[in-house]
Amino acid sequence: MSAESYVSDLAVASPVADTADRTSTACEVFEYRTEGVLDFGEHHHREHQLVWMRRGRMRVVVGASSWHVHADHLVWLPGGAIHHITLLTEGSMISLYSPPERTPDGDRWTRPQPLTADPLAVQLLTHLTDASLPSARRRACQELLYDLMNDSTEGAPDALVLPHDHRARTVARAIIANPGDQRTLSEWALELGVSEKTILRGFAAETAMTYGRWRTRARMLAAVELLDRAEPVHATAAAVGYTTSSGFISAFTSEFGVTPARYSRASQNSST
Repeated sequence: MSAESYVSDLAVASPVADTADRTSTACEVFEYRTEGVLDFGEHHHREHQLVWMRRGRMRVVVGASSWHVHADHLVWLPGGAIHHITLLTEGSMISLYSPPERTPDGDRWTRPQPLTADPLAVQLLTHLTDASLPSARRRACQELLYDLMNDSTEGAPDALVLPHDHRARTVARAIIANPGDQRTLSEWALELGVSEKTILRGFAAETAMTYGRWRTRARMLAAVELLDRAEPVHATAAAVGYTTSSGFISAFTSEFGVTPARYSRASQNSST
């Protein structure tokens, strides 16, 4: 199966695509290259998946977690886990699929998790993209990769926890989809037919953040995506809901300890 056909299959699949018809007993590794945003949609499959954003940045949403990931991290997705991967910038992602019976040792691999990227592990992933590798060598590389994963530590990419309460989660997903959404808390409460306190409790109890803090965090992560795509600071500010550049610059600097202009310069330099 080619990378192109896999992307095509997901594009026409149901809202939660199921690719359980793949029956290969060997691992398959693809590199997806994109010149902009590439959304794989929410889906699941029987195979385990290990993804690495070789260049650029991606967002992985699984369960109540939303991880913003770049080359410093891998993401492990066990077979059957519903997940949503979006490549956010120009770049490339390497993705390994392995059958359910082939998994690293230990109970930790039954749950999705980000991992700190081991230099040898990412070299092995890159090597496995060579379709001409003999089967025995491919298997040996995967076994070594899994050994390295067993010694790896769970990583800590930029994360955003989603509330479990369905009303608070409706608000959260709307903000992720459009960080510039200007609806007030009272407007959300009216739209959802609940009190403002119900929404506030949903965020505070399940994300360890106030609603306002969570929204700011979501907006700042969205701003990083735009700056990584070389969007101007003033345009980024407007896109994530700020009416003035100064307010946006202050919020971004408070969040990341660097101005958006300086971050943008560093991001563009690292991609050249």
